Amino acid sequence: MVVLNLIKNNLENVEKRRLPRFPFSSLIFKSADKNMAYEVKDISKTGMQVAIKDGEIPFNTGDLICGDLHWKSSSTTINGKVQWVKNLRMGVAFENDLSHFLSVENVLANMKPLHNGHFDVERPDDLKYWIMSDGPVELFVWSHRDGDLGRYQLIIFDNYVEWSFKEKLHTGRVLKKRSLDTPLLNEDEVVFGEDTEINSDVIKYAHELVSKIPDSILNKGASEFILKTLKGDLK
Repeated sequence: MVVLNLIKNNLENVEKRRLPRFPFSSLIFKSADKNMAYEVKDISKTGMQVAIKDGEIPFNTGDLICGDLHWKSSSTTINGKVQWVKNLRMGVAFENDLSHFLSVENVLANMKPLHNGHFDVERPDDLKYWIMSDGPVELFVWSHRDGDLGRYQLIIFDNYVEWSFKEKLHTGRVLKKRSLDTPLLNEDEVVFGEDTEINSDVIKYAHELVSKIPDSILNKGASEFILKTLKGDLK
């Protein structure tokens, strides 16, 4: 992880970082009226960002859009409104409830341990665990040079929770994300805004999620380490 800059204001710290990105997603949106398939880059309970590889997006800002979201064996119908269109990407605000589709159970069912060597991805040497569930959730756990866990960041929709020995526990929001792909590397530049107070709802969701991650995906010692910090037991 590379920290690029830190801007302080009266409300929050805003920090821009580069994070490794897995180049493929199994979360797909298929529009009903235009008969096109989009890769879902980011998603929350209120909206999503989708992209196509080439061609032209046949929607304009303000257009109503409907279709189906597919996530491996799960699917749901969405109705929404186009918020913006830029090049090969589009932002959509949902007009129906996706809470069931984006439940903890569904997130867990679609988790991938990118650190286990089964996926051909580049990652920093100090990134010990890297787990993702396509657009909704991503967990980064970094280690010290001696191998001990030193910090983690859990991105949950458009929020995050983070802990380190220096900064301790805090939460915040994902304000902006853009791809910095090159022929040799897949990265995202992400702008994070730190909450002035810890968001208890995010902590609660994070605790439930991490407590249910199977040992085959996240080492039991690592999950216990994260759960201790979420409960405030590790100072």
